[in-house]
Amino acid sequence: DPPPKFGLKDGDRIVWIGNTLVEREQRYGYWETALHAAYPKINFTLRNLGWSGDTVHGDARAGFDTPEKGFERLVALTKELKPTVVVVCYGHNESFDGEAGVEKFTKQLEKLLDSLAPTKARTVLMSPTPFEKVAPLTDAELRNKNLALYRDAIKSVAGKRELEFVDGFANVQAQTASEPHTENGLHMAAAGYHNTA
Repeated sequence: DPPPKFGLKDGDRIVWIGNTLVEREQRYGYWETALHAAYPKINFTLRNLGWSGDTVHGDARAGFDTPEKGFERLVALTKELKPTVVVVCYGHNESFDGEAGVEKFTKQLEKLLDSLAPTKARTVLMSPTPFEKVAPLTDAELRNKNLALYRDAIKSVAGKRELEFVDGFANVQAQTASEPHTENGLHMAAAGYHNTA
């Protein structure tokens, strides 16, 4: 039998973790609104633990400590909220390491998932959205070639672990937008959050 289709349940506690893409979603609320619209009779809470500039290693959360301490904070904060659903979205920042960084990224993503396993939360892996060729970013095509490698790695981990996978990369690339999705080629603008919702 195929696994049951992912869905929200009454009382779910959703925690989003990731980098700037996740953190800035709080400015607009489109993703959360879309979930409430899709499940109007379900009571659930959503907490956004996105952190600008963060990586799957917890680099930006380190503060004046080491990245290892940042990773510990990420895991501890997530567990503290007792999630029943965790949405994980990393890969943008890591993609600047190019093809050489994919294996390191994949291992750390696996470590993060293993570290969060005690929560028994249903886990969704979401790929980053693509770079966009708007000023000042002029090399979006090259950056997206690298980013696609990280998207593929995330998809592979999701498949191996039988986790839900959301392809933010393909989602945005498939859309024809009347205005840019991003403010600067990287950071999602209101239109981008609206269209990805």
